[in-house]
Amino acid sequence: MSRVLIIEDEEMLRTTMVRGISKLPDIEVLDAGTLEEALKQIDRQAPQVILSDLNLPGRSGVELLGELENRKIHIPVVYITAFLNTFRTMIPMHANVKVLEKPVGLNELRSIVLKYVKEKRKSRAAPAPFSVPDYLQLAGMGRYSVSITVETGGAIAGKITVVSGEIWSAHYDDGDRSTDGKAIFRDIVFLSGTHVSCQALNGDPGKRNIYDSWESLLMDAARQRDEANLFEGESETLPEKGDALDEGGIEKGLDALFEEDEAGK
Repeated sequence: MSRVLIIEDEEMLRTTMVRGISKLPDIEVLDAGTLEEALKQIDRQAPQVILSDLNLPGRSGVELLGELENRKIHIPVVYITAFLNTFRTMIPMHANVKVLEKPVGLNELRSIVLKYVKEKRKSRAAPAPFSVPDYLQLAGMGRYSVSITVETGGAIAGKITVVSGEIWSAHYDDGDRSTDGKAIFRDIVFLSGTHVSCQALNGDPGKRNIYDSWESLLMDAARQRDEANLFEGESETLPEKGDALDEGGIEKGLDALFEEDEAGK
């Protein structure tokens, strides 16, 4: 028997979803109205699929991903939200996360649940952990205020603050926001071998040092990462420092280029 957890604060909608999903064979449906209630259900027995609203009372649905990661639970999460107007398809979502816009028909929900349940039964490989872009996309899409912490080797590498869906600042562990936030963002957003957590932002977000959109920042950081990787790959074929081509080598190279050019005419 597979378990599906529904997290929705609107009681009537939650009841409708529970009844609709319960009609599927070999499916047990659990439900919760808040993230805290959902975590108690998860700690008792982890479900195979979670259907969750993003805009929950108290702690937002974005934090669910971090809670699952902390518990080493790798299951599909289907977010259902009415706030999809800032969603951008240019940044791919995590393989274990799907976002739907309300209203969603019960038939569609049933099909999605069945698909994930079947895939979960067949697959034994754990998906990649949730990354900074995963959290940024969800926070930006729903206009949430969160703090994203990036850890590597058991130490905090840096933090990114998001206010109402906009990236507010990035800083290293010392908390200094006087430096170039965009440069720090590029340093930590695609770090490998990291553990990333996300918490709701409470209180003063501090000094702002980033004013670009999360989409442009991610695209810019990805481009610079790709260019750096390309340069590193090419550098392996370049002469080592101090090794110079002799004049004969240069002449041979020019002759070869000239011959290729003539042959192509």
